[in-house]
Amino acid sequence: MAMQPIDLQILFSQLDNVAKDAAAQKDGLMLRGAMNAAVFEKKTEEKSHSVNEMQDGSEELESLGSYKDQDSQKRHDRKHAQNQDGGGRGKQAFRDPSLGNYIDLTG
Repeated sequence: MAMQPIDLQILFSQLDNVAKDAAAQKDGLMLRGAMNAAVFEKKTEEKSHSVNEMQDGSEELESLGSYKDQDSQKRHDRKHAQNQDGGGRGKQAFRDPSLGNYIDLTG
Protein backbone atom coordinates (compact mmCIF):
# COMPACT_ATOMS: atom_id res chain seq x y z
CA MET A 1 0.00 0.00 0.00
CA ALA A 2 1.50 3.29 -1.02
CA MET A 3 1.61 6.49 0.99
CA GLN A 4 -0.70 9.16 -0.31
CA PRO A 5 0.18 12.86 -0.05
CA ILE A 6 -2.70 13.42 2.36
CA ASP A 7 -1.27 10.73 4.66
CA LEU A 8 2.07 12.50 4.71
CA GLN A 9 0.38 15.81 5.38
CA ILE A 10 -1.46 14.37 8.41
CA LEU A 11 1.68 12.61 9.60
CA PHE A 12 3.76 15.78 9.50
CA SER A 13 1.07 17.82 11.24
CA GLN A 14 0.86 15.29 14.12
CA LEU A 15 4.63 14.80 14.36
CA ASP A 16 4.90 17.78 16.70
CA ASN A 17 2.33 16.28 19.09
CA VAL A 18 4.03 12.86 19.04
CA ALA A 19 7.37 14.45 19.91
CA LYS A 20 5.81 16.37 22.80
CA ASP A 21 4.18 13.19 24.15
CA ALA A 22 7.46 11.27 23.91
CA ALA A 23 9.33 14.06 25.71
CA ALA A 24 6.65 14.21 28.42
CA GLN A 25 6.90 10.44 29.00
CA LYS A 26 10.68 10.63 29.23
CA ASP A 27 10.52 13.56 31.65
CA GLY A 28 7.83 11.75 33.63
CA LEU A 29 10.12 8.77 34.18
CA MET A 30 12.94 11.02 35.28
CA LEU A 31 10.60 12.95 37.57
CA ARG A 32 9.26 9.71 39.08
CA GLY A 33 12.80 8.53 39.76
CA ALA A 34 13.69 11.83 41.41
CA MET A 35 10.55 11.69 43.56
CA ASN A 36 11.32 8.12 44.65
CA ALA A 37 14.86 9.15 45.56
CA ALA A 38 13.54 12.10 47.57
CA VAL A 39 11.07 9.89 49.46
CA PHE A 40 13.81 7.34 50.21
CA GLU A 41 16.13 10.08 51.46
CA LYS A 42 13.38 11.49 53.67
CA LYS A 43 12.66 8.08 55.20
CA THR A 44 16.34 7.41 55.93
CA GLU A 45 16.68 10.87 57.46
CA GLU A 46 13.68 10.20 59.72
CA LYS A 47 15.10 6.82 60.76
CA SER A 48 18.45 8.33 61.62
CA HIS A 49 16.88 11.03 63.83
CA SER A 50 14.24 8.85 65.49
CA VAL A 51 14.60 6.95 68.74
CA ASN A 52 13.61 3.33 68.39
CA GLU A 53 11.68 1.70 71.21
CA MET A 54 13.49 -1.22 72.76
CA GLN A 55 11.64 -4.49 73.04
CA ASP A 56 11.36 -6.51 76.21
CA GLY A 57 14.55 -8.53 76.67
CA SER A 58 12.93 -11.25 78.79
CA GLU A 59 12.41 -13.47 75.74
CA GLU A 60 16.12 -13.38 75.01
CA LEU A 61 16.93 -14.28 78.60
CA GLU A 62 14.54 -17.20 78.51
CA SER A 63 16.10 -18.45 75.33
CA LEU A 64 19.58 -18.25 76.88
CA GLY A 65 18.35 -20.21 79.87
CA SER A 66 16.85 -22.87 77.66
CA TYR A 67 20.18 -23.24 75.84
CA LYS A 68 21.93 -23.74 79.18
CA ASP A 69 19.40 -26.41 80.10
CA GLN A 70 19.89 -28.13 76.75
CA ASP A 71 23.67 -27.94 77.13
CA SER A 72 23.61 -29.45 80.62
CA GLN A 73 21.23 -32.17 79.40
CA LYS A 74 23.64 -33.00 76.54
CA ARG A 75 26.57 -33.18 78.98
CA HIS A 76 24.58 -35.45 81.27
CA ASP A 77 23.62 -37.73 78.36
CA ARG A 78 27.23 -37.84 77.18
CA LYS A 79 28.53 -38.76 80.64
CA HIS A 80 25.85 -41.38 81.02
CA ALA A 81 26.77 -42.91 77.65
CA GLN A 82 30.49 -42.89 78.56
CA ASN A 83 29.79 -44.62 81.86
CA GLN A 84 27.76 -47.33 80.15
CA ASP A 85 30.24 -47.82 77.31
CA GLY A 86 33.36 -47.60 79.48
CA GLY A 87 32.22 -50.10 82.04
CA GLY A 88 34.65 -48.95 84.73
CA ARG A 89 36.82 -46.10 85.92
CA GLY A 90 40.08 -47.68 84.82
CA LYS A 91 39.37 -47.09 81.15
CA GLN A 92 38.59 -43.38 81.45
CA ALA A 93 41.39 -40.84 81.35
CA PHE A 94 41.57 -38.08 83.92
CA ARG A 95 40.15 -34.82 82.62
CA ASP A 96 40.44 -31.47 84.33
CA PRO A 97 36.98 -29.83 84.22
CA SER A 98 38.40 -26.30 84.33
CA LEU A 99 40.55 -26.73 81.21
CA GLY A 100 39.12 -25.72 77.87
CA ASN A 101 36.12 -23.83 79.20
CA TYR A 102 37.53 -20.30 79.18
CA ILE A 103 39.47 -18.30 76.62
CA ASP A 104 41.95 -15.73 77.86
CA LEU A 105 41.63 -12.63 75.66
CA THR A 106 43.90 -10.39 77.70
CA GLY A 107 46.95 -11.64 75.84
